[in-house]
Amino acid sequence: MNESDEAFAKQFLFQTNYYDFSIYRKCLPKREDTTFSFQDCIELYEFNSFLRENLMKFTGKIELLIKSSIIHTLCSNYEGNLQKGECYLDKSIYKNENDYQEFIERIGMRLFELKAKSLPISHHVSNKDCKFPFWVVVPELTFGETTKIIEQLNDKFYSLWVEELFLSNDYYKNDANMQDHIISASKSWISATWFIRNVCAHYGRLYARNFNVGVPRFYTPVLRKMKMYGKKQGDNKDLFAYMLAIKQILICHNSSIHDEWDTFINEIERKFMTSSIIEKTKIGFPECWKDCLIIKNVNLSQIDESKIHNGVFNKLLLVLKKFYIKF
Repeated sequence: MNESDEAFAKQFLFQTNYYDFSIYRKCLPKREDTTFSFQDCIELYEFNSFLRENLMKFTGKIELLIKSSIIHTLCSNYEGNLQKGECYLDKSIYKNENDYQEFIERIGMRLFELKAKSLPISHHVSNKDCKFPFWVVVPELTFGETTKIIEQLNDKFYSLWVEELFLSNDYYKNDANMQDHIISASKSWISATWFIRNVCAHYGRLYARNFNVGVPRFYTPVLRKMKMYGKKQGDNKDLFAYMLAIKQILICHNSSIHDEWDTFINEIERKFMTSSIIEKTKIGFPECWKDCLIIKNVNLSQIDESKIHNGVFNKLLLVLKKFYIKF
């Protein structure tokens, strides 16, 4: 290491926790008679940063999509004794009363914490007698709290949500035999997305790591393809499996997001081709990885992109106009 490299290394390690960085030395390829440099470790570290920054962005897009879609599904389909905006307070829409009680207490604590920090919450405390419509509550929840709501819904409302978000898309609805599989597997895709978002938010390592939280199920048609390349159903704890789960949800997003995702996948391919240090197997990528992860080859339905772009507000205006809910 020359003086310039040494100066760079000192500055880098001053700015970067050595303990977090040192693991990348162990992630270098196993090659006899090969001496690796500090810069080789930097290359793996930067590749991990590249993955993390992009997956943080895409999981954020999914968080907004899931929040918007669950508001739309519940407020549009609820026909109980409460107002549409209060549907989340009706324990009959949940599968377990104990989970319902825990969920309501958690929401109450969150809203109490936010009453002085969030303008919408403060407004409803001061002017609406602490009556919080679902579309006011959900944006204030974390991604994890939102996924808990979805997981606790009874079969009727969970199936309605899956039907609106997933099964209305030609990619999923063309094979009627897959509908039950999609309804059950989609829960794991959401959990996997939530977990990867948490890892990214805390600047965690994605490269050369297996995960044990939010483990996703493979979508059966994709698994059939992967089996030809030696990937098995139980090989679902590496980054590739989690990225597949993210892709399965992004399919339900708009075309500009599809293009951004495909650009990301193409950039991963470019990095593989130009690096002698980065190894596909360290993130579980089989030979057919690009064909499995790219979206542009997927047969997508023509999604009403105004549904996505206009967000929660316009959706709920339609609900309000239809059911005359005042807020």
